[in-house]
Amino acid sequence: MGMDAPKMEKKPFLKLLPVLLFFAGCGLSDLGFYSADENEEEPGRVISGFEMTETEGERVLWRLSADTAEFLDPDKVKGSGVRVFFYDEEEGLEEERTELRADKGLYRRGSGEIFAGGEVIIVSGSRRIDTSDLTWLPSEEVFITDDPVKITTPAGVVRGMGMRACRGLSDIT
Repeated sequence: MGMDAPKMEKKPFLKLLPVLLFFAGCGLSDLGFYSADENEEEPGRVISGFEMTETEGERVLWRLSADTAEFLDPDKVKGSGVRVFFYDEEEGLEEERTELRADKGLYRRGSGEIFAGGEVIIVSGSRRIDTSDLTWLPSEEVFITDDPVKITTPAGVVRGMGMRACRGLSDIT
C-alpha cells in the first residue's frame, strides 16, 4: 500500500506573485506613476493653467485658477493671473456669487487664506471693489485690506483707506 503524493491545487494568486513583488520592490513612482499630493508639493514646481477647488463635504466653496502657479513649499502656492470664484452656499456651482481677479496671489493650505496683489478686483452682482492688496480670511469669510480702495455700488463710488467685506460684498466697512 503506497502513499500517493498530495495533490497540488493550482492557485491563480501564485501566478501573480512575481508581478506583485516586482511592483512592490520598485515602487509606482519608479514606473512613472506618482501621487498627486507628492507631485503638487514639490518646491519650485511651476504649472501652467493651474486650477484647484476648495470643498466642505460635497459643497464647493470656491474654485481658483491661475495662468501659472509655483509651489513654494508643501503649504504655499504662488500664482499669477489669479481668479477665484466664490459660490453661494445655497445655490452651488450654478450661481457664482463673487469673483476675485488679481495679477498675483498666494494660497496657504494650512489656513486656507488667499493673498492677492497687484491690480485686485472683486465683483459680486452690481458691487465692485478695486484695491492693490487683499486677504481672504476663510475662518471669518471676509476680505480685508489696509490699502486704498475704490468701492462701486449702485448708490455711487466711495474711495477710502482699508476695508473689510463679507464674501457676497453685501456688508462692506
